[in-house]
Amino acid sequence: ETGHLEIPETIPDGNGTTLKVIGVEYNGSFNCNNITSIKLPETILYLGAEIFGGARLETINIPKSVTKIDNYAWARVARVPKQNVDPLNLNYSSDDKGALYSKDKTILHSVPSGVLSNGETTYIVDNGVKKITKPTFRLIDNLKKIVLPKDLEEIAEGYPTISPTNTLEEFEIAGGGNTSFTVRAGVLFKDETLMVYPPAKADKHYQVPNDITAISPYAISKPQNMETIDLNKVTKLGVSSIYAASKLTKITLPKDIKKYDEATKLGMTEGCFESCTKVAEYKVPAENTDFVDIDGVVFSKSAQDILYLYPPNKAGTTYTIPASVKTLAKKCFQSAQHLTTMTIPTNVETFSQETFRAAANLETVTFDEPSNIKELGSHSFRACPKLKEVTLPKSITKMGIVFLECSNLETINVPDGSQLEEIYDNAFNTNINLKKFNFVGSCLLKKIGSNAFANLKKLEKFDFPKT
Repeated sequence: ETGHLEIPETIPDGNGTTLKVIGVEYNGSFNCNNITSIKLPETILYLGAEIFGGARLETINIPKSVTKIDNYAWARVARVPKQNVDPLNLNYSSDDKGALYSKDKTILHSVPSGVLSNGETTYIVDNGVKKITKPTFRLIDNLKKIVLPKDLEEIAEGYPTISPTNTLEEFEIAGGGNTSFTVRAGVLFKDETLMVYPPAKADKHYQVPNDITAISPYAISKPQNMETIDLNKVTKLGVSSIYAASKLTKITLPKDIKKYDEATKLGMTEGCFESCTKVAEYKVPAENTDFVDIDGVVFSKSAQDILYLYPPNKAGTTYTIPASVKTLAKKCFQSAQHLTTMTIPTNVETFSQETFRAAANLETVTFDEPSNIKELGSHSFRACPKLKEVTLPKSITKMGIVFLECSNLETINVPDGSQLEEIYDNAFNTNINLKKFNFVGSCLLKKIGSNAFANLKKLEKFDFPKT
């Protein structure tokens, strides 16, 4: 389809049954690159996440029948549409510029890409808005400033932020209201927490203000100009607090930051820095009580039994994990740019989530035996484009979605004496070039989940263990 797309109320199934169209959902096998406008039927009840991927939408109607629009509905479109909501809809409303709100207009859900007129660079949020979801301000043409409402109570946190538009330079808050949000030098805060750092803020160096003690998840996302940052007196770092800071080369932990405490919700969350691919060194002040750096790598200070952070741009095609390490923390090797081979020693017992995610040049991984790892964390090797062959440790008992989006993975070996008992649903169905799943000898496998090996057209054979 090109141009305008009109979705029908019903479709025949080819076998004499007519089906009613009640929703729109994501399917990664299709794209809508040439679609510019959409008309939805009066039968539609919901719009799911990441729909109409690639479409450069100008307009879409929201019928009165719609009861649910996912906050991520427009997360994959190339242009966010002007949304025209039927006045009789009981759940949503829109304004004359096509922004989508809750029915009472206290929640702002999304703003169209073309909301600003020629020459305008500032978007002023309606003063009646109390809550802003994410990613509300996505792909807004020419956007440089967002003026937030005077009585704002809440914004959504996490990935992406409320404003993933790469031209945004500053926030402002309308005067005369009552809100716990503040803006300083264009950066948005709430109480003692840094909430959102504008991606196009011009400063090369940024110091977190003295009275700010926390940085929200993904708060500093894709800062285009930031070369250095002073985390100052921060005592809480959320997951991916600093994300894809492309010019940062070194990060120094705050002297008072501690290991994350689940009870107090304070401390350094594992994976607090993500995809900062130029960082070649982490530093820890000597007076810090919980962490220590050794050759730029961050460990727990006392026993050095947890490896927390490996610099993505650290030189070397391999790294020897010290004998003291028992735990590889979440995302600890994420985005490692130069590693090509890794050996996981027998002292490692915990292999956490996304450990080697997006390790761009990682080709081979070996687990020394006898291994003590019972399970590989979810997405441990996600998006490792050069990974071709892996021999699993004998000790793992279950296997989930570990190699998601490893598109060139060809061979997985299950060693003789493997304790593997279960392969979960969808475990390997994104490994489209997988040819061999080899059981080298005995294995305790008892259960294979749904679609574990779906879509693998190149898989040559599968020999079921006798168990």
